[in-house]
Amino acid sequence: MKEDVELTIWSHDSDCKYCVDIINEQLCKVVELKKEVEKIILTYKNIDIILKELFEKNIINIQEIDQLIDKVRNQRRMIYILKKNDNTYELREEVIDHIKMIDLILTYNSGIIW
Repeated sequence: MKEDVELTIWSHDSDCKYCVDIINEQLCKVVELKKEVEKIILTYKNIDIILKELFEKNIINIQEIDQLIDKVRNQRRMIYILKKNDNTYELREEVIDHIKMIDLILTYNSGIIW
């Protein structure tokens, strides 16, 4: 019986989308040869997504996140969504600094994509 395979890539580097694409491409080639897997589900979590998730689950507070961001996060380009009042989503891509990252974590109706 064929089964789905689910893989999650954990990375500190949010710029590793290219790596994820390459891994997915190579996995599909292997699966096609073996014919054992129905499909591969490839997910990705970077440090930004993990910090937001930890905050939303009350595992870590915003002061601790602030300290971590100072130590492990550089200013970089991100793709994220914001839920609007009419229940639509606005997709944004911009360079996010320390202050904006804290704002995104505190914003309940935001989601970090990449």
